[in-house]
Amino acid sequence: MLIKDAFRNKVLWHKFVRDEKVGDYLEGIDWLRANGFRIYGIVCDGMRGLFPALRSYRVQMCQYHMIQIVRRHLTSNPDLEASRELLDITGRLCRIPESDFRQSIDDWHLKWRGFLAEKSPGMDGKAHFTHPRPRAAYRSLMFYMPYLW
Repeated sequence: MLIKDAFRNKVLWHKFVRDEKVGDYLEGIDWLRANGFRIYGIVCDGMRGLFPALRSYRVQMCQYHMIQIVRRHLTSNPDLEASRELLDITGRLCRIPESDFRQSIDDWHLKWRGFLAEKSPGMDGKAHFTHPRPRAAYRSLMFYMPYLW
């Protein structure tokens, strides 16, 4: 893990870890504060427990990591039209204003909400969502939306 000064492009703190944990981030932040650094904001990769733990700071989800999360759900070359459209919208995340991005996502969801809600019987006899991957990608975008700007 590393904490970098965005203005000077300099690594300020690092730690070798097997798995990232919220406590590791807090350790790095405590080190910065103990050494006189002023924290204006934090850009991180989206570890879910991190946002509540850092609520006293301005926290932003890294837009690159958001695009990668969506791509991981949908693949780089999705077969479904809904997935292709969502991947295209997400790919524009860094290049369009927040209001345009939100409107594009809302329009996409309005168009595809029936598709996302479809269920099929599973091998266990229970109904499961027919298209879990585009659904998961959309839900990830909605969860992180407040932190993207």
